[in-house]
Amino acid sequence: MSDRTQHFRIRTVPLRPALLTGAWAGFVPGLFIGAVLGAVITFASLGPYSLHTRQVILLVAAVGVCTFVVGPAFSAIQALEKMRLASILYGARTVGTNLIAVSLALILKPDIRILIAGMLVANVVVSIIQLGVTRRVVGSRIKFDPELIRRLLIGGLPFWSTGIFLTIYVAIDSVLLSTLVSTREVGYYAPPVQVVSALGFLPAILTFAIFPALSTSFLNELERLRQLTRVSLDVLISLGLPMSIGVALVGPAAINLVFGPEYAPSGPAMVVLAFTVVPSYIATMAFYVIAAADRQRTWAYVMGAMAITNPLINLVTIPYFQHAYGHGSIGATAAPIDP
Repeated sequence: MSDRTQHFRIRTVPLRPALLTGAWAGFVPGLFIGAVLGAVITFASLGPYSLHTRQVILLVAAVGVCTFVVGPAFSAIQALEKMRLASILYGARTVGTNLIAVSLALILKPDIRILIAGMLVANVVVSIIQLGVTRRVVGSRIKFDPELIRRLLIGGLPFWSTGIFLTIYVAIDSVLLSTLVSTREVGYYAPPVQVVSALGFLPAILTFAIFPALSTSFLNELERLRQLTRVSLDVLISLGLPMSIGVALVGPAAINLVFGPEYAPSGPAMVVLAFTVVPSYIATMAFYVIAAADRQRTWAYVMGAMAITNPLINLVTIPYFQHAYGHGSIGATAAPIDP
């Protein structure tokens, strides 16, 4: 395939003899995000933690890095508007890895390290499959292209900076909990976060499917863009509200069933986090609308502000709830509602 410009609905992209070069060169910002995560984990592992806790931290970091590394390959499929395939891959990854985790917890009731190691193996297998599918769909050889890497780093700044801010926003709660209270509170905090995070696959799949239409509508039919946005929000809110109520009602009992009665303090945190489901669905939709309008830099500013505000709120809410109720994890779940 000769050098040329192909007009996709998402944006105009250059196609080279090695189109996959773009996807794989995109690993540079992905690895950069992984390096930031790794630096945070390394810092945390040097703190006053037991060997067991350090092993858990390293395993969780490995799962995170695995997800980051495969991200650009997933983006290559989106760039070619293979949205149905993208939705299938994302849904299979999210549902599959969480089903494995729940199955291990219910059947074997293993040590947390074995449980996370099982999730890591599942992530590695799914990532290999996803990379294979990407190479088959995009179809090209891999080569090192410094100029393309430079362009991706500069042009992709709003995207990978948003990724860094999001990582800080999501991970800082656990870091502050372990520092201000104890690693036990991190254990109480983790199951509710995992459950609510798994529910995020629904808006992701929907927005993957409609993103090309949103992008095209912004260029040609603004009224259609508004209509698509309204309908999508109606669907997400209609599905998110019963999910939110259901998680709040049955979540504590489900945690007790899956993780055991020793995780009973996770119940209140689950109830609080349930109320973030609908706002997170709306935020996901908002991001894709802004991206369709080619205003990614605006969202990067928003995430940057949240990455600063969230830890500041946590510094107040975690000590308060620990002192008032004996569980700082409730304070960590309350903080994301405020920004």
